[in-house]
Amino acid sequence: MKLLLKLVFILTINNLYAATPYVDNQLIVKFSSGLDEKNISQKLEKTDFILKQILVKKLNIWLIELNSKNETIFEHLEEISNFDFVDYVQLDHKVSQREIPNDPYFNQMWGLNNTGQNGGQFDGDIDAEEAWDITTGGLTSIGDEIVVAVVDGGVDISHPDLISNIWVNENEIPNNGIDDDGNGYVDDINGWDAYSNDGSIPSDNHGTHVAGTIGAKGNNNSDVVGVNWNVKIMSVAGSSGSTSTISLAYGYILDQKSLWLSSNGEFGANVVATNSSFGVDNANCNSGSYPVWNDLYDAMGQVGILSAAATTNSNQNVDQVGDVPTGCNSDWVISVTNTTRNDVKYNSAGYGANNIDLGAPGTDICSTVSGGVSCSYTGTSMATPHVAGAVGLMHAGASIAFAQDCINNPAACSLEIKNVLLNTVDILPSLDGITVSGGRLNLFNALQEISGPSPNLDFSPGEFTFQINQGNLENDILTLFNNGEDNSILSYQLKVSPFLAMNESDNYGNIWSDSETELFDYEWIDISEIGTLYSFPNNDDFGQELSLDFDFPFYGNNYNIIRINPNGWIGFGDNSNEWDNQQLPSSSAPSPAIFPFWDDLNPVNDNCNQYCSGNVYYHSNSDRIVIWFNNVAHWWTNFENSFYDFQVIMYSNGDIDFNYNEMIGNYSSATIGIQNLGAEDGLQVSYNNNYVESLLSIKIVQSPEWINLSQNFGQINAGESNEINITIDSNNLLLNEYLNYVNITSFGGNANIPLYVFINEDVTFMGDLNFDEIINILDAVIMVNLITSEEQANNQVFEFADLNFDGLINVLDIVLLVNIILD
Repeated sequence: MKLLLKLVFILTINNLYAATPYVDNQLIVKFSSGLDEKNISQKLEKTDFILKQILVKKLNIWLIELNSKNETIFEHLEEISNFDFVDYVQLDHKVSQREIPNDPYFNQMWGLNNTGQNGGQFDGDIDAEEAWDITTGGLTSIGDEIVVAVVDGGVDISHPDLISNIWVNENEIPNNGIDDDGNGYVDDINGWDAYSNDGSIPSDNHGTHVAGTIGAKGNNNSDVVGVNWNVKIMSVAGSSGSTSTISLAYGYILDQKSLWLSSNGEFGANVVATNSSFGVDNANCNSGSYPVWNDLYDAMGQVGILSAAATTNSNQNVDQVGDVPTGCNSDWVISVTNTTRNDVKYNSAGYGANNIDLGAPGTDICSTVSGGVSCSYTGTSMATPHVAGAVGLMHAGASIAFAQDCINNPAACSLEIKNVLLNTVDILPSLDGITVSGGRLNLFNALQEISGPSPNLDFSPGEFTFQINQGNLENDILTLFNNGEDNSILSYQLKVSPFLAMNESDNYGNIWSDSETELFDYEWIDISEIGTLYSFPNNDDFGQELSLDFDFPFYGNNYNIIRINPNGWIGFGDNSNEWDNQQLPSSSAPSPAIFPFWDDLNPVNDNCNQYCSGNVYYHSNSDRIVIWFNNVAHWWTNFENSFYDFQVIMYSNGDIDFNYNEMIGNYSSATIGIQNLGAEDGLQVSYNNNYVESLLSIKIVQSPEWINLSQNFGQINAGESNEINITIDSNNLLLNEYLNYVNITSFGGNANIPLYVFINEDVTFMGDLNFDEIINILDAVIMVNLITSEEQANNQVFEFADLNFDGLINVLDIVLLVNIILD
């Protein structure tokens, strides 16, 4: 993953499309005016580039050439852009005359280009030809691979029109029976089979047809072409049978994208969309009987995955009769119905003004099928991959600024993609009023929009300070502005957090951060002289119960008895010997429980083998309990000489610390986090990756419920603003100082706005405008400034300045204040 951090670079190369073919050892650079060839050559001496040719003398635009065969152009984009003598840089894209693909059956693919063939409506298509003049797919503008997951019965991965576009897990060695990349899946080379729970990929006509619409190789003189000529298709078999199978399928995809984000692109896959051409007719997704569906789509959405879903193949109103998944209320589902070559809704396709988002071509669709051949199918299953493919192509055509935001803010990025898709449709009378958008997918319009004007976030004020008497409420206003380009739209999300890092929270409001990203330091509590040895009967079962000196609040319950498991976790319930760590939350994981380092560990126990090592100690008082795993060993097989020195600290207020002193050997296969009693809510910090390291501290706390925002997400048009009301409730707060942040994530930038809250005793000094408990000339100066300034006083200052309680601050209040001072 290439993180291009310089704002100027991001904002000035909005039309750099890495997916478009380019010369692989050259860059086009606009140098600062006034620099001549000699100056530029001297400045490039310390780089791996040489000047090759002047392109536009008047604008000082040059062609430079990479003078190294062992590096790629993408490795140097940020380097060149960061020089203060460079105005901008771009790839040397290859340019050719406009063309259509040479695939023989393209003239039959009316959904991509409708010429009126077979009696169809001219131009009743998604404008794919026009879109391909922008990009034909492949990589994002910062060089990241784009993956679309096909959740179906399987894909013929050897099909000649698909084979070059099939996703390959380069970190896995095929057929060796080992999970080489540590992602929790053995031999997952091209995806996963949720039916057999292994890496074998079955071949299936339906899934292969879907895959071809998304990404059959283009311009290769072979049969058909997909929405993307170049994209990576991940096959995940598991589209029928049971919800559990489908959950396994989605779980694999979620794991791969989460791993890709957490490893900075070294592992996993950059999945941007799933295609789900399956469902449950006449089922109410939001009734409480199908909770896993929304949870899965929300979880995938949080890591930047949109799920394109096919609605029912019956002429029914989904708003009334229900449907899973197209009736689910997750924001990250795009529900699709079927349109014909005559550009009308197919007569046997579902609809719904509230639930079905848009239409796409789905009747007599020519695409790939198993066995290396092509065939035409009809159904909403054929319409949906046009939309899933569109998501992939939009990521390829998006600007650098957008691509970078999709890494920093994946959830907001995916919602912006969906928003653009729905706002750029071609309105059709047959869909207007019975779908959310009222129209049919237009790929060209969507691509133009996503590579269009950039928003820019601004806000006021830069920080908040609340001086509050204990037991009172106080309010203030945060104003957000979009100072971006004309016609831009700023999509944003807000949350309150005690941390600067913008990590996700669980449903209960628990949130985490670590000493690598926060202002707090690694802090180990040494109990080597005071700790008590904890004994285990074997290397999997709990030891004795421990009584706490306090009630520990955890997910709404209080616990005063705990038990320690030798496999690196703390339980509150009955005995459990779970050693095979899982993702969180999971019904297969212990609950309720705290997992500082859940893995197959082997500390000293009453039935030790020759490899057990390391003891566990604890120390408790009325404020906290410390549990220390002192250089405990991992189960030896495949983890030889792996020893872990870590501790968990549980505080009486519910806060939790994980501290990692020294981690030796292989420590990439653990689960770190917490989970509630019902195992339906949890907070996962890490799962089966290389996140944890020596001298690292993790804090888990609950987001402050006493700070309320009137709005948590929204959109702002260019030149406009939104106001968010911040309310502080000091009831039940101790006399103290509190620091939290309003985390803002948006496509126009991110921000952390400090909220300083000082809880004071309930002592009122009318006229004390600087809250120093003294009324003097300083307060008079503040009042004069309030009267003469155009800025409005915040609520608290206004309350103390309006001395005659007439709802105004004016000269009458100054007279009263002067009298108070003189008295």
